[in-house]
Amino acid sequence: MGGVNSDWSGTPLEPLYDKHRRQGRKKEMAVKQAGIDGGWLLKRVIHDDQRRFDSRIQHQNREYLWLQ
Repeated sequence: MGGVNSDWSGTPLEPLYDKHRRQGRKKEMAVKQAGIDGGWLLKRVIHDDQRRFDSRIQHQNREYLWLQ
């Protein structure tokens, strides 16, 4: 989420971007902040899920793996 992958038109991430634009942030900062928000939402979902996940940092990105 973010970086070169920042065209969120028609996706569930679009409202996060729109929220930051309404708060007056420039496009680049709105993309960055929306990506951070999306990461926090993902972290919460994984934390609340009963399944087990492992994570690692790969190329400055956190990746999650569902453990069966």
